Amino acid sequence: MIDLKRKVLKLPLYVWIIIILVVGYMMTGTSVKNNVIMKQDVVENSNVTVHVFFAPWCSWSKKLMGELLANDDFSGSQYEIVKKWCDSNGIKCLAHNSDKEAEYINKMGVKGFPSTLLVDGERKKSLPGFAPSDVFIKTIKKFIEDKTFMDIPPAPKPKVTTGKSGKLTCFYTPWCGWSKRMFGDKLSSENFQGSEFEKVKNAAEKMNIEVVAVNAEKNEQLTRTFQVDGFPTCWLQYGDNMEKEFGGFVPADRMIPELEKLVKM
Repeated sequence: MIDLKRKVLKLPLYVWIIIILVVGYMMTGTSVKNNVIMKQDVVENSNVTVHVFFAPWCSWSKKLMGELLANDDFSGSQYEIVKKWCDSNGIKCLAHNSDKEAEYINKMGVKGFPSTLLVDGERKKSLPGFAPSDVFIKTIKKFIEDKTFMDIPPAPKPKVTTGKSGKLTCFYTPWCGWSKRMFGDKLSSENFQGSEFEKVKNAAEKMNIEVVAVNAEKNEQLTRTFQVDGFPTCWLQYGDNMEKEFGGFVPADRMIPELEKLVKM
């Protein structure tokens, strides 16, 4: 019978030297590789804050934040990976639950979930929708390293007229079926008689709200200022720089009570 153990132990010295060198090289290479990865993942201290907005009922929010997001438990989620990376680099990473922070989320102008806002002083970058953790982290790093990577701020919105409790600006296009449902079939001639919009306008003016109808095709600059990307859309400006978006067709019997509630806040 062959004694394998004895045979191995009797390997020539030069063979052992070669084995030791190869093993040492492999270990050193792995160590260097890991150090390179670590250095790539670390960023300099910054004043960047990462705001992540989510809704417990949203399936894409669940994909980002995990199935236990309603309890603010993000264990095992893509967000948790991003949060740990941010913590290790001294970056604030905050999660905002739409059920608990509705007023703040509305004030920040969030239109959908999940949504992320990177903030560095006056510089901001919006990231709508879901992104896996590696893409998320690369985007944060780019925002820190590239000062030109930011949202281009829109022109300031017209202010609420002095003495008014608010301003309701409603956008439409003559070709849009839902715009016609809200503004009436004569909207191309700016005749809104008998429409849902007219009902809203009459009720809003009794609440001391200024109401403006805007043909988006004739007022592209104002439409961009309000960042309108669908029709009809109504924006209510009220209170202390507060805003409320009514996206899509909202019948008068639903919009009027909401207007009353908001302007009384």
